[in-house]
Amino acid sequence: DSGVLNIDSATFYELRKDIVTPQPLIDSIFKGNVDTLLSHFFDDNGFIAFELSYDEEKYLIDILYRNKILVNIACESGYLYIDN
Repeated sequence: DSGVLNIDSATFYELRKDIVTPQPLIDSIFKGNVDTLLSHFFDDNGFIAFELSYDEEKYLIDILYRNKILVNIACESGYLYIDN
């Protein structure tokens, strides 16, 4: 088993928007320290305090998830917040 998933181009095009890629802004702040990331991007109430692009937000969520920090989206405001 090679660990490679073969898909057709139409499927790849559809899934491409969900691929998480490294983002320079996030990496420049993260540098391996999740606490720095949290204090920079979230306020004291756990809500996102910084406007990010869609790709940056996906990458931020991915890093937090890998560090066992769950986030959610507030129903009324649509803002990202820490959920643990």
